[in-house]
Amino acid sequence: MTEAEEALRRWAEAGLIDEATAERIRQFEAARRQQAREAAPAVAPGERPGLIEVLLYLGIAVLSVGVFALIAQAWDDLDSFPRVLAIGVPAAFALLTGGLLKSLGEAGYRRGAQFSWAAAVGLAAGTVAVVLHEYEPLGISRDDDQAAMLIVGVAATALALLLWALNPMTFQVLALGASLFFLGQAIGNWPDQYSVRLAGGSVVLFGLAGIALAELGLMAPRDSSRLTFGLLLAVGSYQPGFSDGGTLWEIPAFLAAAGLLALGVWRSSFQYVLWGVLLLFVALVRAIFQNFSDQLGAPVALIISGVLLIGAVLLLARLAPQLRRGGRGMTRSDRWFVVAVLGGVLAVIVTAVVALGVGRKNVSPPDLQEQPNPAIPGEILYVNRESCIVLARASGESRRQVACTGIPPRLLFFLDDTRIAYVDAVPSGQNLVTLDLETGRELSRTAYKDDRTLLLQSAPDGTQAFQRDDGRIQLIRDGQVLTEIKFDGLDWGPQFAGWSPDSQWFAVTYNPPRGRGAELWLVSRDGAVRGTLAKDAGTPAIAWRIAGVGAWPLPPE
Repeated sequence: MTEAEEALRRWAEAGLIDEATAERIRQFEAARRQQAREAAPAVAPGERPGLIEVLLYLGIAVLSVGVFALIAQAWDDLDSFPRVLAIGVPAAFALLTGGLLKSLGEAGYRRGAQFSWAAAVGLAAGTVAVVLHEYEPLGISRDDDQAAMLIVGVAATALALLLWALNPMTFQVLALGASLFFLGQAIGNWPDQYSVRLAGGSVVLFGLAGIALAELGLMAPRDSSRLTFGLLLAVGSYQPGFSDGGTLWEIPAFLAAAGLLALGVWRSSFQYVLWGVLLLFVALVRAIFQNFSDQLGAPVALIISGVLLIGAVLLLARLAPQLRRGGRGMTRSDRWFVVAVLGGVLAVIVTAVVALGVGRKNVSPPDLQEQPNPAIPGEILYVNRESCIVLARASGESRRQVACTGIPPRLLFFLDDTRIAYVDAVPSGQNLVTLDLETGRELSRTAYKDDRTLLLQSAPDGTQAFQRDDGRIQLIRDGQVLTEIKFDGLDWGPQFAGWSPDSQWFAVTYNPPRGRGAELWLVSRDGAVRGTLAKDAGTPAIAWRIAGVGAWPLPPE
C-alpha cells in the first residue's frame, strides 16, 4: 500500500471523505501520472550509447588485451627498454584518447573518456612496475617487492585521483577504488611478513574516508562513490578475520555490516544496504563453518544462511524502490513488514543456535593449560604448527619455545639434561640436528639414516600400540590384547605419537574438522585419564622424559 493510498484510507475511516470522493482522487492521480509518463522521453538525449561509443569501448578493450597477450607470450624475448615501451606507450595513448574524447563534450564521448582513463590507470601502474623491475631506480633492488609494490600502489592511486578530479565520473571512481585496494595490499606487504590485519585495516580506512567524502558531497558521482567505497569497507573489514586473524578479528566484519546497514537506512542508500547485507551474510556463514566443528555445525550454518538470505530478499524487495528514489520515511505497513521479517529470521536463528548448543559435543579432553593435571608426569617435546619445538610440562603447568626449525621435524629426542635433537627431512636426505636445550642454538648436524617408525609404536616395556580403522587403539604385548582405548564422537581417529618412558602414558594427535589446528592429547594406559596438552600441534613427533626414569624414544647411537 502506497503512502497516498494509506492517507485515503485514514481519511475515509475518519469520515473526512466518502468512498466516491476517494475513488475520484485515485482516478485523477492515475491520469496525471500517465500524462507525465507520456510527456517524458524514454531516454534522455545523449544517454543511449551509440555505435561510435561501443566501437570505442571495443578498441580500448582490444588494446588492453593485446598488451596482456604480449606480456604472456613474448615478454622473455624483449629487452628492458622495449618492455617499458610495450606498456608505457599504450598507457600514454589511453591517457591521450581520454583527453581528446573529454574535449568533445558530448555525454557518450565523456563516458568513453572515463573508460579510456580507467584503462590508463592500470597500464600506467604496470609501466611503473616494469621500470622498477628493469632499471632498479632509487636503489630499489629487483627483489625488493615491498618497496616496489608500495610505489606502484601510490602511483596508481595518485593518477586515478588526478583523473577523477579532471573527469569525476563512474569509471574514475571505480579506478580509484581499485587503486586504493591495491595500495592497501601493498601496505600490508610492507613488513617482512605479509600482514592481513594491516592490509585490511588500510582498506577499511580508505573505505571510511571515501564514504565520508561522498556523504559530504565532495566525492562524485555519489552513487558510484557509495558503491565503490562501501565495497572497500566491506572487503577490508572481512579480510583480517577470515584468513589467519582468528576469531577476535572476525568481529570488525559484523560491526562494518551493521554500520553499512544503518548508514544505508539513514542516508536512503541502496548501495550501503546491499554491501551490508552481503557482508553480514558471508561473514556469518564463514564464521559458523570456521568456528563450529561438531556434526550439527554444517546443517545449522545452512539453516541460518538460508533464512538470512530469504529475509534479506524480502526486505530488499519491499524497501529497494523507496531507497532508490531517496525515501521519505517508511509507512506504517512498511514498519510492520520489517518487524515481521526480522522477527521470523530471529526466531529461526535462535532455534538453530539453541539446537547447536544442546547438540554440540566437545570431543577434546580437558585442556591441561586451563586445568593442569599433576598426575601426568615428566616433560614433553612437541612440534607446533609453526615448525617450532616446544618444551612443556606433561601436566600442562608450563611450556616454552626452544627453537624454530623451518622444516617440520620428523623425530625428537632428549639427549641429556642440556641437549635435545631432532631429525629433519630435506631433498638431499635426513639430518640429525643437535640443539642446546636452554638457548635453542644449533650444536651439530650429521647425516641420519636410521628408520625408527616402528619403534615409536612400542613402549619401553614391549607393549605395542595398533591403530584400528574405526579410531580405536589396541595395546598388545606378547600377542595378547591388554586393553582397547576408544575415542567416541570423533570425525576420524587420532594418530599415535609416542610413549612415556614408564610405559604408563601415550600421546596421540587429532586433527579437528573445519581446518582448526591439530591437538596433542595425553592418555593413560588404561584410557581413564586424558588431557589436551596443545591445540597447535604440527607433526606427531614427540619425546617424553621423566626424572629418575629416563627418556623415550631412546636417542640414536
